[in-house]
Amino acid sequence: MGLSDFAYWVSYFISDGIILGFFLSFLCAILTVGGLFNGANFGVLLGFFFTFCLSAIPFCFFVTAFFDTPQTAGQAFLAILLGLYVLYVVVFVVGTSSISLTAAQGICCLIPPLALQIGSGAFLNSYDGIPMSSICGIMFTDIFIYSALAWYFSQVWPSKVGIPKPFYFIFQLSYWFPKPNVVMEEAFVNMHDISDGKSSNLEEVEENKLHKIPIEDANESLLGKPTVIVKNLRKTFGSQLAVS
Repeated sequence: MGLSDFAYWVSYFISDGIILGFFLSFLCAILTVGGLFNGANFGVLLGFFFTFCLSAIPFCFFVTAFFDTPQTAGQAFLAILLGLYVLYVVVFVVGTSSISLTAAQGICCLIPPLALQIGSGAFLNSYDGIPMSSICGIMFTDIFIYSALAWYFSQVWPSKVGIPKPFYFIFQLSYWFPKPNVVMEEAFVNMHDISDGKSSNLEEVEENKLHKIPIEDANESLLGKPTVIVKNLRKTFGSQLAVS
């Protein structure tokens, strides 16, 4: 794509954040006027839903890092949501015997869909659990947790596109401090000087062309004829066939 993963993900946060901000403002205004959340404040509703949406974006990136196609990722995500709903019913409806309710809610809020369910129940008058500020704070922490997990697994998980890095790549200095291509940079600088006319005379230009920039003279006898013929070219990435 020509973009780094950081630029790609930040663009999603900015574009989706702006769209969701306008949409949620309109939705929360309707919910506040209609009194569907027991007279909850407009700012509380907007902050809760907006924080959930921001935490759901890296959570989706994290899930899709394990799949190659959007169709497979979408089907798997639906199964995950169904499993999380069952977990919510088991923990909070059936009851918890080995862990306190507050601790269970705090752990479940690390998963954004469960945090949405718990936060929606916090508007009930009979609610007795962690406060809304804690729920939003945990979801805000989820943004950084799942962003880091999505970045890591997108680098090391095998995929049809690209070559996965070793699991210990975060400890390699060559990843954080890559060595620049000195030859290409020098050639680019020399070509830039020639195109800008910074060379003092024609001889200097020709010297730069001959000694610093690899240039091959055209052979007129080969015009119109194939100069390179490749036969039986094959390239695979693991078990995935890329060129046949």
